[in-house]
Amino acid sequence: MQTNDDLSRSIGRLEGRLDAQDRLLVEIRSEMHTVSEYINRAKGSWQLLMVLGGMASAFGAAIAELIHWIKGA
Repeated sequence: MQTNDDLSRSIGRLEGRLDAQDRLLVEIRSEMHTVSEYINRAKGSWQLLMVLGGMASAFGAAIAELIHWIKGA
C-alpha cells in the first residue's frame, strides 16, 4: 500500500510529465503554423509561375503568328 508521500511524489511526477507534454504541444503548434505559412506561400508562387508561363506562351504564339503573317504577305 502506498503512503501519502508516495502518492504525492507519483502525482508530482505525472504533473511534471503533463507540463512537458503541454510545452511540446505548444512547440508543435508553432511549427505547424510555420509549415502552413510556407505551403500557402508556395501555392501562391506556383500560381504566379503558371500565369507567367501562360503569358509567355501567348506572347510566343503571337510572335510566331506575326512572323508567319509577314512572310506570307
